[in-house]
Amino acid sequence: MAHSSFFPDEYFTCSSLCLSCGVGCKNSMNHGKEGVPHEAQNRCRYSHQYDNRIYTCKACYERGDEVSVVPKTSTSTDSPWMGLAKYAWSGYVIECPNCGGVYHSRQYWFGNKDPVDKVVRTEIVHVWPGAQ
Repeated sequence: MAHSSFFPDEYFTCSSLCLSCGVGCKNSMNHGKEGVPHEAQNRCRYSHQYDNRIYTCKACYERGDEVSVVPKTSTSTDSPWMGLAKYAWSGYVIECPNCGGVYHSRQYWFGNKDPVDKVVRTEIVHVWPGAQ
C-alpha cells in the first residue's frame, strides 16, 4: 500500500532560490528567524553579475586555517593617498592578515600570473535574496 502525504515538502521548506544558479534552500520554513543561514545540497556556479567567488589564502589553507582575502586598492599599512598612488602604478593587492601582502596585480610589466594560479584558492558560494 502506497503512503501519500497530504502536505508535500514544499509547504515546509524554505522558498528562497539562489540568484546565481536557481537551486532552492533545503532548510525548513522560517529558519532565518532562528539564525540558521540558507543552505543548498548542490554546488553553485559562478555568475559575473553577482561575483559570488570567495578568495582564501592558499598558504593559510595548507596550514589548516581558512582565511578569506579580498582584492583591495591598497595594503592596510598604506595611507589613503599613498594607496591610491600605488594602485595607479602597481594595480590591486590581495593581503592576508596572517601572511601580509600576497599578490600584486601588476607586479611585473608583463606576464603576471592570475592570483588563483599562485596565492589564493576560490570557492563559489550561493547568492541568496536579501543577503547581499
